[in-house]
Amino acid sequence: MLTLLCLVYEMESHIPSSLPDFFNSLFQAVFSRHDRFKPGFQRERHSGLGESKLQRLFDAFCFMAMQLDFGGTMTEDQLRHVFYESLNYVDGISCDIEGFKKDITRVACLMLEDGFAQISFLHKSILEYHAASFVRTSSDEIAEEFYLLASEDLQCWEEVLGFLRYIDEFRYGKYYVPKHYPAELEQISSVLKLRDPSGFFQYLNQKLPGFQMRMSGTQAIGFHVTTIVPMFGFHFLLTDLIEENARAAIKDADGQAIYAAIRATKASQPGTLGINLKSLLSNIKPEGILHSMEIVAQAIQEELSKFDSVIGSERKKLKMLRPLKS
Repeated sequence: MLTLLCLVYEMESHIPSSLPDFFNSLFQAVFSRHDRFKPGFQRERHSGLGESKLQRLFDAFCFMAMQLDFGGTMTEDQLRHVFYESLNYVDGISCDIEGFKKDITRVACLMLEDGFAQISFLHKSILEYHAASFVRTSSDEIAEEFYLLASEDLQCWEEVLGFLRYIDEFRYGKYYVPKHYPAELEQISSVLKLRDPSGFFQYLNQKLPGFQMRMSGTQAIGFHVTTIVPMFGFHFLLTDLIEENARAAIKDADGQAIYAAIRATKASQPGTLGINLKSLLSNIKPEGILHSMEIVAQAIQEELSKFDSVIGSERKKLKMLRPLKS
């Protein structure tokens, strides 16, 4: 990946400011690196496809690999299955599988043959970015359907959605954000408004199920929380903030309060000690829980405001393009 970054830098003369910017430049960089210093020369592709058509096919290939849950490494049979499925989603593009494979593995080196009848993506993020690129260039109908279904399987599509947040802002804000974020903002805002400790516990217990600080004596040595599905960006922020609060509170607490919290917690595994959320709030009483929840609420509000602005801006552009009616 560092070598690929050097190739992009050589072509662009600057380091991309974000991961999406890097991948946006990468495909062209890896296919032109052999020919840059030969004016007027363009190497023949094994697939017979130009760069733009090959990228469209590779985008569809990556999306289909994720859709079929084949992961970052595929067998030859899986590769063949993904390839022929991908051709159904790229109108006007056709090539043979061997030519495509050679272009991707030997020219671009975005995938590698490992010698055991398997082929792997050089890095998982290449797979995820190009799957996102497929969604970005798809019709509104397909994009809307994707955003609806992706939220039901975030474990698969989480990183793809992360790329789409930047490269498909309008439709991400139109189809994905309104489905989840307003309800979450309303829920956390109502809890904050009541200022009821039992309400804080109920909210945190719902968002961070299985919360437990692992202990060794009076020292916090680890942290556990059960992943909920779906899990959005603000859940990760909340998890980080509450863990940070818990660690700081345990560090400053006296031994009597810590041991009381441990005794009140059922061990998550035999032979281990821990402090669960209820014991933490009852015995350790960390400061900053309320403030942490306020930070999360503000982050959700900022996300909503950002995409309201994006959608409003795009709608203004569409209005400008329509002829004025007399």
